[in-house]
Amino acid sequence: MKYLSVLAVAALFTAVPLSAAELLIYSSRHSNYLQPLLNEYSRETGLSVQLVNAPASALLSRLAVEGENSRAALLIMTGAENFIRAANRQLLAPVDSTTLQSNVPAYLRAPDNSWFALSKRIRTIVYNSATVNPENLGTLAGLATEQWRGKLCLLTSQADYSRMLIAALIEQYGEAASQTILNGWVANMAIPPLPDDNAILQAIGTGECDIGIINSYYFARETREHPDTKLRIFWSDQAEKGGYANITGAAVLAHAPDKEQATDLLEWLTTRRSQARYSRFSMEFPVNPEVYPPKEIARWGPFRTNKTPLYKSGLRLTQAARLAQITGYE
Repeated sequence: MKYLSVLAVAALFTAVPLSAAELLIYSSRHSNYLQPLLNEYSRETGLSVQLVNAPASALLSRLAVEGENSRAALLIMTGAENFIRAANRQLLAPVDSTTLQSNVPAYLRAPDNSWFALSKRIRTIVYNSATVNPENLGTLAGLATEQWRGKLCLLTSQADYSRMLIAALIEQYGEAASQTILNGWVANMAIPPLPDDNAILQAIGTGECDIGIINSYYFARETREHPDTKLRIFWSDQAEKGGYANITGAAVLAHAPDKEQATDLLEWLTTRRSQARYSRFSMEFPVNPEVYPPKEIARWGPFRTNKTPLYKSGLRLTQAARLAQITGYE
């Protein structure tokens, strides 16, 4: 993971004047999904919440530079891998909260409670219904078999989504079996790896490939924009341990000026009402077990998540990068 230089990081931020009645959040998540919730929290508490957006790498570099002088209270990012990096740099503060422990299942938070999931981002199969019979689908590992030769589209292995997925495969199947899976994926690719999930959807739509692996919320956006699409989603690995999830998450920062207030906001974001609203905005799955996904997601059919703790997969990111290199998955 390459972090931005101090000068590059500074260019992404402007000074944020704060009063005692304000809370500063650093976030890599698009403000469209967060700002409505934060506005509601402000109305309920009378506390002004300021949101500063930047890529995760820039946020982590900024926090490292600011050190004890940081005024940021809460960190919101996508990807458990980014929270593991933040924890390794001692940027996060463990939180002792029965509310958070009740609202966020153990497999979706750090073992020391230094970060918590706010939503689940499901990585699963999308296919062209005109060319693929869903009865032939099952697991992501199954996409390595010869029946998919020349039909598969994948995201580049350089993307965090891909690295975390490979790490999850290693955690479930072991390194040798995962290498076999990646070899099969590489052999089955119709075109070179693509830069993002939208490109995968486009490639399947234009017939460059028949099937791919994406985050499910991209499919939700696709169906909104193109209701007559021939693309369909398939929940993978349901007959085994469950489908693979990553997260949008949050953490109280080690040098937060007001950890108690930051914890209160974090708890509020995991309540049933907040979870339901955020899920509708983002089309990601809620983490609170008492909250159902939006109807737009629910109509795709029931989904069961692999409950292997995310932090365990995150510990295998170096192995994942090495395995991608060995197998030629670019």
